[in-house]
Amino acid sequence: MELSEREIARTIDVWGTDREEDAEEYAFLRRDKQNPDQSLPLTKEQVFKDLFAAEGSPYWRLKQVMDAWCALWFWPLEKVGLLDGADAEYATAPVVTAEAGADLDALLSSMAGLAVQVEDRAPEPTPAPQFLEPGLLFTMDGDQISLGEAESDDEAGKKKETKKKRGSSAPKKPSGPARRRDVIPLADLDDWIAFLESMLGTGSVPEDTFATTVDSLEELKKLEDLIQAEMGMDDARKAVETRYPWMRVVRDIAEEQGFLHWELDFAGVFTSEAGGFDLQVGNPPWVRPEWKEDPVLAEYEPWFMLTEKPKAEDKNRRRDVELAREEVQEYLLGEVTNTVTMASYLSSAPVYPLISGSQPDLYRAFMCEVWDHAGTGGAAGMVHPDTHFAGDKEAALRAAAYRRLRVHGDFVNAGNRFFPPPVGRSSHFGVHIYGAEGDISFDSLSWLFTVDSLRLSASAENTGTDPGVKYDGDWDERPHPKRVVRVTPDTLKRWRRLAGDEGPLEHTRLVTPVSTAEDPAIDALGTYPLRLGALSPDITRGYDESAAKKAKFGPNKDQRLIDYNTGIDGQEDYHAKAWNDVIFKGPQIGVANPMFKQPSQGGGEVRGLDPRALTDDAVPESEYRCVAPHDVFLGEQDKWPDWERYEALLASEEERAQARLRIAERRKVQPEEVEDEQVEKFLLAKASYPYSEDFRVAWRERVAADTERALYGALLPPGTTHVHAVRSARLATRSLTALTAGFLAALPIDYLLRTAGVGHLDVAQAKRLPAPQSEHPLASALLLRTLRLNLLTTAYADLWEELYDPKWLGYEPWAINWPNLKTELHKVTPTWQRDTPLRTEYARRAALVEIDALVAVWLGIDADTLIVMYRARYPITQDFDPVTWFDANERKIAGDRYTYGFDQTKDHWTQFEQYCEAYDKDPNTDTPVPDGYTAPFYKANREREMREAHAYFKKRLDEAVAKGLWDPEKMEVPTP
Repeated sequence: MELSEREIARTIDVWGTDREEDAEEYAFLRRDKQNPDQSLPLTKEQVFKDLFAAEGSPYWRLKQVMDAWCALWFWPLEKVGLLDGADAEYATAPVVTAEAGADLDALLSSMAGLAVQVEDRAPEPTPAPQFLEPGLLFTMDGDQISLGEAESDDEAGKKKETKKKRGSSAPKKPSGPARRRDVIPLADLDDWIAFLESMLGTGSVPEDTFATTVDSLEELKKLEDLIQAEMGMDDARKAVETRYPWMRVVRDIAEEQGFLHWELDFAGVFTSEAGGFDLQVGNPPWVRPEWKEDPVLAEYEPWFMLTEKPKAEDKNRRRDVELAREEVQEYLLGEVTNTVTMASYLSSAPVYPLISGSQPDLYRAFMCEVWDHAGTGGAAGMVHPDTHFAGDKEAALRAAAYRRLRVHGDFVNAGNRFFPPPVGRSSHFGVHIYGAEGDISFDSLSWLFTVDSLRLSASAENTGTDPGVKYDGDWDERPHPKRVVRVTPDTLKRWRRLAGDEGPLEHTRLVTPVSTAEDPAIDALGTYPLRLGALSPDITRGYDESAAKKAKFGPNKDQRLIDYNTGIDGQEDYHAKAWNDVIFKGPQIGVANPMFKQPSQGGGEVRGLDPRALTDDAVPESEYRCVAPHDVFLGEQDKWPDWERYEALLASEEERAQARLRIAERRKVQPEEVEDEQVEKFLLAKASYPYSEDFRVAWRERVAADTERALYGALLPPGTTHVHAVRSARLATRSLTALTAGFLAALPIDYLLRTAGVGHLDVAQAKRLPAPQSEHPLASALLLRTLRLNLLTTAYADLWEELYDPKWLGYEPWAINWPNLKTELHKVTPTWQRDTPLRTEYARRAALVEIDALVAVWLGIDADTLIVMYRARYPITQDFDPVTWFDANERKIAGDRYTYGFDQTKDHWTQFEQYCEAYDKDPNTDTPVPDGYTAPFYKANREREMREAHAYFKKRLDEAVAKGLWDPEKMEVPTP
């Protein structure tokens, strides 16, 4: 490769480098190697062919070995016989015996048959050893290259004269016969070693028997031929075609996969003084190898992608038909092989230890490759996703990135300004500048919409309002010094408290504040002491949506649990007769609303059901229905303990004795052999019941950072179940369960998930969230608002009666004076009535805004910080509020179609704009209001509303503390 570099070197004319005094500095630009007639000796194409394409060259041999190793990851199932020796090609393979120094070409050319004894050949005379002095890769004309050491210090650096004539350097004495099989599979380590010996030889060049100086590729080729004989390698073509039949498959796989062996193809870079690249720049593939059968089958039958929500019977029938076709089988098998093997390779611990155990992704593999290939002092710039900065399984990769990062910029593809579809308009990606591994210290900038925000923020003036997501009605593109967050171990300590994580500091998830102005919010949320996990909640993931549709349940493992609730004679699609028939999916749960979007409304629906139109006994729709026997359906649910019943069972000697006897009968042992621990476990199971039998707080598992709210949670009544896109939980008391639902509806908790980069609110993440306390001075206010938002039908009547507090009538009015709001918050009755739930759009929004402020006070977040949180993370709401109004009947009218009020049309807004224009000129105008609406109108102003509500709840909490009713430090009621 060094000689090739010299052969193809060309002079590069660069302006300003032709001065005589700069000749030495820019000598590397003038590197023509010319013949006496000034012609160039070899073209680049010639050099490339000799170096990379010539069979038998050292490069070619090494590549065959490396290709073979990589090809094993992608080996087709139908070709396994070529590896394990089961293929018919190995049936009559003979054994060939050869003396050292024998003509291997003759052996490999011989026909398969009996072993052939090859006559010994006398070794040829060995020439006197010659030497080549040490040199550099990519050397200039005149540089010295060496395979050995100079004979003396005086001769160091001097170019020795070498003989042009070469002789064989075979060993003087044969080492004895060596047995070689004529056809070799790849069934074990011995086979692999045999292949390595064939391709790379059986040993190194003996000392003092061969060395020479080469000045050209032509001489080097002769040298390679000599090395091949010297080291006992097989002839290149015959070794591949004859001795190792499986290498034909290796070549096909290598051509298809395009293996790149960095250390081989860039050997000159890795043997340089730096040991790697000085600079690497790239945008690696953002691809996760995930197996999805439907798109593959759709290549032959589009029905699999065009049909929405097909029934399991129809899908299975069509699948069987397609897989009966040989061409479909072959295509699907190939796609399975490619996907599964790529995923297996990327998640292999020996190959990518930092990725193993996490979601395989090509960009993550490229990260590791770039780090490994960087030279001393090398730098790298990469554009790739930031998914490794969140998630439990990505901790090792995250820690490695922290130690190498110098700058991190989180960009938003708003309006597809950086990448066209299919990259989403709200997708995030990162620009990452990496350096050598060291202490954690880098700059992080988040929510960037222009390159200048990354380039210029550090040097920008600290003027104007703090940066946010929106500014003056558009994306905030301003460079600002507060965008630059310096990440050090101290920063990670604060962030770890925010996420509630444990473990090594460098495993902390990356937090993405828009500016340092959010530090008080991060610290307040991080220092809040009580987390949900401390309350020992029972949490279930429900039914696995895919698995529950497969026939693998019941006594005979042949029953499905659920199927699509469509196509049933005499019943509308998605209809559910009772709450017991409802199997919830994520979109049905809104913010403090268990009856939000319904399956029949389609994916484009943004408003869900109108609470005013719901009947008292309304039941939500269900995309799925139960198709298994009731006992099988219940039997597959998670079971939650009834702790009171469990304690009663433990206290009963009769129950303990019966449990011991049952266990003994089952295990066929004597009762006295049954241990107490087994009895207790048996009684706990007896005291447990399916999770669907209780009131629960439920939430969407997917945290959607690109919607108006990221977290959607609500209360569910008994009887309902759900698939795994929803999680539901029960706490020690129903009051605490309802208060937790109130917390999930609050902006500060939503902000925590957005800022901490949480994408999935599974069990572990949910337990890290801040948790409420029933004794808190603001608990009553939160409970009332939460219940009135969630308890929309008579299915919740029992919960309302159980949690009703008579004090609400005198002590729980609205926190602020909402203009034109007729609904009174505190006017409620002990039993559930139709007006118990808040039904109008105005009243529901008022309750949610007050919950935002209430929970902020509860968590120790001041009003200014609450506003910073809102500005930094809620661009959609900031777009909606300026065009949102409410009329005298608490009905919403809005200028953005994604936040229209119920029954609103585009014409309504046009009429309203005309009315507003006339009203601004003359409040007594005769211009009519939109049809169906009643003046006067109130315009939403969330920042002002949250400030006023915050002041109200802060005053209430301060009064409770002053009266000794609450200890804000210990977060508990003071003990006398």
